[in-house]
Amino acid sequence: MTERPDPLAFAPVPVRPRRDGWTVDRQIAFIETLAETGCVTTAARSVGMSVRSAYRLAARPDARAFSEAWDTAMAIAARSLAALAFDYATGGMVEQVWKDGVLVSERRRPSERLLIFLLSRHDPVRYGTRPAPLEGQDDWPRDFPQRSLGEHFEAFRDIEIEGDPEGDDDSASRART
Repeated sequence: MTERPDPLAFAPVPVRPRRDGWTVDRQIAFIETLAETGCVTTAARSVGMSVRSAYRLAARPDARAFSEAWDTAMAIAARSLAALAFDYATGGMVEQVWKDGVLVSERRRPSERLLIFLLSRHDPVRYGTRPAPLEGQDDWPRDFPQRSLGEHFEAFRDIEIEGDPEGDDDSASRART
């Protein structure tokens, strides 16, 4: 079995060596923590750096590999965060009930609104507002950017308008004024 390459592997940004700077180890640890948490603030704090300096590092012209690793880390984190959101939506979040400074009870409260949102994004045809494409029709929203403007105009057809074609009918003349 061949081993897959590490999706978070990247060439660290070459920086001037500083004790308090973005060392190679800090860059790697930042990306790994970002993949685990999905939180830039947490990842920056974990390596002793500021969020602002992380964004500045990613914006450097020679930091393309770091920026791509950042995007990959966020995609990895999004998957686990989506699973956590589904868990919260169905299983609920623990809510503590306090009375006079004493914990009286705990209850789980699922989130129906979150579940509806997640399902509508996960499968927009079945649970969302997007209709399924008609039989023999392309999946219009996905193929829209790939189609040329001429192809879009070919989809329009002339239709006959009921009433006098000259527009002498009262409702048509009222609509124009």
